[in-house]
Amino acid sequence: MASQGVIKRPSFSLCFRPDGGWLALGGAQPSRHLEPMQYTTIPDASNHAWHSVLVREVWLDDLLVADEATKPSIMAAFRRGKGTILDSGTTDTFLPAQLGKSMTDAWEQKTGLAWVRRTREYTYEVFVSLPSIHIVLDGNVTMTLDPLHYMEGTLADAWSGKRRLTNRVYTDERVGAVLGLNAMMGYDIYYEGSRIGIAKADCG
Repeated sequence: MASQGVIKRPSFSLCFRPDGGWLALGGAQPSRHLEPMQYTTIPDASNHAWHSVLVREVWLDDLLVADEATKPSIMAAFRRGKGTILDSGTTDTFLPAQLGKSMTDAWEQKTGLAWVRRTREYTYEVFVSLPSIHIVLDGNVTMTLDPLHYMEGTLADAWSGKRRLTNRVYTDERVGAVLGLNAMMGYDIYYEGSRIGIAKADCG
């Protein structure tokens, strides 16, 4: 399409929300952005077909879970094999198994709850107190998974009583990591050559 002049450049962007989203060919959609787009480099872009990124830090709200200075072996796990890929074809997010204990400890410290992947019941008050997961990429670009996106079965509006929710962030990926569709929600993610642009956006 680019070679025939239908689009300006060989690039595309994706923007998702729980009830839909859009695909843009030939560029990003800055008129829909809620913040300036920031860019992170795809490592070894010529060597594989994956759209991978370099993860530098992992946080639960303001609590550091892992970074290069404190837990270099864990951060190295994000780079093994395929590396950490942005994959809209995968519904959930899969973090390295090596991160498991650090994530579990941090989760229990922040919430007082056990880190579980199975379905359990939550009141709305407990749900809104759950932390956001911040993935900091190379170039100081941050992607945030809010509870509304990583907990399956949530509602945008408050509910009474208890509701059954399922945590869709896993810490058992054996090689590298996958930032799936639930990590991409609410961002215009722009794929252009050897770099990826990320901006919070109105994806409606």
